[in-house]
Formats: sequence, C-alpha cells, structure tokens
Amino acid sequence: DNIRLYDFYETGSHDLWIGTSDGIYIRKKGESGFELKRITFKGKNLEVTKFYKSKGGQLFIGTNYSLFLLDPQTFRVAMLKNTDKDSVINQIIKSQIVSIAEDSYDGQPVLIASPYGHYLAYYFWSKEKWVTRLDTSKKIIQNFNLRDNLVKKIYKSPSTGKLYIATGKTGIGIWNKEGKQEFTYYKNNPLLKDGLSNNDVTDMVEDKAGNLWVT
Repeated sequence: DNIRLYDFYETGSHDLWIGTSDGIYIRKKGESGFELKRITFKGKNLEVTKFYKSKGGQLFIGTNYSLFLLDPQTFRVAMLKNTDKDSVINQIIKSQIVSIAEDSYDGQPVLIASPYGHYLAYYFWSKEKWVTRLDTSKKIIQNFNLRDNLVKKIYKSPSTGKLYIATGKTGIGIWNKEGKQEFTYYKNNPLLKDGLSNNDVTDMVEDKAGNLWVT
C-alpha cells in the first residue's frame, strides 16, 4: 500500500521524525535508514498527521482519531482530560488533526487544533475541556466569526504573537484580541495587484523581517 506523508519533526538530538499513515518513521542523526514506530490507541493503529511541541515542552500529535500527548521515549499516547466527552475532537469523523497552536482567550491559555472540516477546537486548560463547533454556550462559529470549516493551518507570529488561520475558501483569518475577540479575514481582491491570488491558502510562515509568506 502507498504511504501518505503528513508532517516532519526534528528532535532536540536532530533525529528526523515523519508522521505518516503508518505511524512515525524515525531516522536517527547520522544514520541512513528509517525505523517505523506504530502508534496505537485502544487497539487501533493511528495515522500521525501533525507534530507540535508546546512552550512547556510537551509533545502533541494530531491523528485521524484525536489529538494526543505523546511520550517520546515509549511512544505511548494519552488523551487530554475530558477529550472523550466531546463528540467532535474524540474519534474525528472522516478527518484528522492538521494543525495545532497555543494562544489565549479572555486571558485563559488555550490549545487550538484544526480537526479538518470541523472549524477549530479549543482546549481550555483551566477548565480541562474542549470547546468545539457543537458547544451551545460558546457558539464559536458565530461568536468567533469562523466562516470556513476548512482550516489548513494555524500560525502564530513569533514576533508579534498574532494568530492567523489559512483557510480553503475565505483566505487568511486574523484573530483580534482587542475588543470583540473574533476573526477578521483578508481575502482575494481582483482590484489589488499585490493581494492574494485566490482564497485557498495552504500554509504560511514569517521571515526575519516580519513579512508573512503564504502559499
């Protein structure tokens, strides 16, 4: 069978990890071959679709099942507390976690994930719970002005701390922390010569001068 490659991660010891449909392929520094580490949860082999190392040093992986904490020594995974109580982020329906970031909402630290096709998912550390599109109290689709369910990348500027999302249909979303906390969007405008070429944005990164490069 063909193996799908999803993400790349370099460890502190400069080993290369590749997240794939089979698990994690590892090439240790100075070696040429790869070793496969299958990642399992409740007897199910997981596809590893995203790596994310938090500011606190925790290693998270996105999969086709949910978001997990990964022990890099044993390769065992664990869900965040109460993940099993959210029907979006737990056993994601026909999708996978494609992007992960950290930010805050109302001064509370949150972990943000994109279960592709399901808008965004916020994990509030203080409450130990997920808030997703089905949450009837937060109503994040309306209140956060989430206009696109296809979020391909969540990116936090290392220089300004601004949070951006790359979407499949509505260009680039920019999170506003001042005043009403919601996303505003920068979209394709045919009248602008130097604007977005289209509204399907797949990735972004900031250079040393603070310019945001997008694809």
